[in-house]
Amino acid sequence: MPGGSGAYLHGIIDWPSPMRYGYVTDGNVNRTVVNALGVGAMRSVAEAADALGDHATRDAYEDRAAKLTAAMRDGGTGLWSDGLSTGGALIAHQSEHAQSFPVAYGVARPSEYPALGAELSRQGMRQGPMTLRTLLEALRVADRPDTLVRILTDPAADGPAQVLAEGGTFLWVQWTPGCASSDCSPGQVSQSSSESMSHGWGGAGVVGVLEGVLGLTVTSPGGATVRIAPADAGVRRASGSQWTGRGTVGVDWRRNRHGVDTTVEVPVNVTATVALPVVAGGRYIAAGSHATYLGVQDGRAVYRVGSGRTVFTAVPRG
Repeated sequence: MPGGSGAYLHGIIDWPSPMRYGYVTDGNVNRTVVNALGVGAMRSVAEAADALGDHATRDAYEDRAAKLTAAMRDGGTGLWSDGLSTGGALIAHQSEHAQSFPVAYGVARPSEYPALGAELSRQGMRQGPMTLRTLLEALRVADRPDTLVRILTDPAADGPAQVLAEGGTFLWVQWTPGCASSDCSPGQVSQSSSESMSHGWGGAGVVGVLEGVLGLTVTSPGGATVRIAPADAGVRRASGSQWTGRGTVGVDWRRNRHGVDTTVEVPVNVTATVALPVVAGGRYIAAGSHATYLGVQDGRAVYRVGSGRTVFTAVPRG
């Protein structure tokens, strides 16, 4: 990527320096994070063009995204490197950024998700507020709601819970304002710092909870379709709603030993796909709005439901 200088030559990784958590920038001329962002941008343009009926533009950007994805995958499987040196060699460092971005932007192969999810869980919160949304999305895709809940609620480690515990009410550009390194102790943090305050990425945690824990994701333009997939770990129950252009979607679920009792409220002109965790010896009974059973996919019982209230009850298989 042309442009930039110093650590920003060849593209920004995370601002400020402590929030890179060791991501190698020196000699890194082809960065994993920047390439994954490129794939995401191209796919977004393709999706927008498709929604507008511009198929030529859609095809062109889908092709660009596919070629860049294939080039990134040429490095093989396993943990992702931070990038490439001038000679094309893999950088000998695997930061958390380099794992989360390929997952969040659909570059990593689905077969890699379990291993990458385990690595993200091992590293915990080693990304700054600027890229928190990407980390939470990667944990959702890799099916690690347990880690998502942990990093959002741990007051003793970098993250939103620590900011709240220290008296903060919004997010800065780093977890530890006024601190010059990534290993500052809480006593070195200044919640009165004027360091680039109150950024929009402070809302990333809300999106992560809605999509990764409650399990509610809008899946098409205008909110015509949604997917509801309750987390299979992390918390025992959740309840919430999300506004869409067609009305408010509501979800309430509670785990039991046979599965997850789930109630969904779907607005008119919206179709929901409901994917419920399958538990050995359990099954689901659907009542209310008409629900069509689509079978078991990736360990979840999948249903299609229309507008109205539908209740799924987990009962013993008999």
